[in-house]
Amino acid sequence: MLLAFPVPTSPPLDVTAIDGTSTDTLNVSWKTPVELNGKLTGYKILVETTLENGTTLTNEIMTCDNRITLTDLDMNTEYKIRVAASTRKGLGPFSEVEYGGTVVMHISYDQNFA
Repeated sequence: MLLAFPVPTSPPLDVTAIDGTSTDTLNVSWKTPVELNGKLTGYKILVETTLENGTTLTNEIMTCDNRITLTDLDMNTEYKIRVAASTRKGLGPFSEVEYGGTVVMHISYDQNFA
């Protein structure tokens, strides 16, 4: 008798994006969906950004972990991140958008310092 497991019916929970160890990285993490409906085979992460000319770029990343470090990101850029869980039957729903961004570090110098 074969058991037919559907795809996950709930998205990953508590997706967060925080500054990484350098100014061009973001650490993204999440929790496993409540309704996985089978054996987890991995996660698909969509990372989206909009260029100055209005063009949207989307990168897809697959992982088996519940965290990932995004590297080589553009400075002063906002990223939209969504995560979906996958089983053998396919991909479940994506999480709500989590916003993460990189910033240029500004260093101010004291003009009176001699």
